[in-house]
Amino acid sequence: MEKPPTLENWNRDKKNGRFLSTHGEGYLKTTVEYRTWISMRNRCLSPANKQYPNYGARGIKVCKRWDSYPNFLLDMGRRPSPNHSIDRIDNDGNYEPSNCRWATKKEQVDNRRVARWFIVNNKKITRLDLAKSLNMNPTTLDERLKKGWSMDRILNTPVRPKG
Repeated sequence: MEKPPTLENWNRDKKNGRFLSTHGEGYLKTTVEYRTWISMRNRCLSPANKQYPNYGARGIKVCKRWDSYPNFLLDMGRRPSPNHSIDRIDNDGNYEPSNCRWATKKEQVDNRRVARWFIVNNKKITRLDLAKSLNMNPTTLDERLKKGWSMDRILNTPVRPKG
């Protein structure tokens, strides 16, 4: 199995130990995108990585095209803002151009495997967004769901003010 790149072993000059930079973003000029690429590959390829059970061990792979950092950067582009990080659209899918995007923390929370979604007025909405739209604490929504309330009853029963 191919050893995944790390900042310690990727593209090192064997003679003097310095890092080479075939793409202009080596060790001394590490970008967020480059660190993202390194981390993504380590999660999927290195059993020693603490996130491996959630990625590589689940069968999540990095496409062959992204064995090359320049191809990854060409496909993904630069991160739009410091609020964005890489996200797989289908959490059971691989890291590949058609399944990856730069996403905000909220977009990623909404896209987690454990996220709860509801259909309200023919729109898909997360548990947190539904509670917010009803001016309701999410735990109140959870309690109503546990009690077996219908969505109609949840939507039309006002929340009692605290105290």
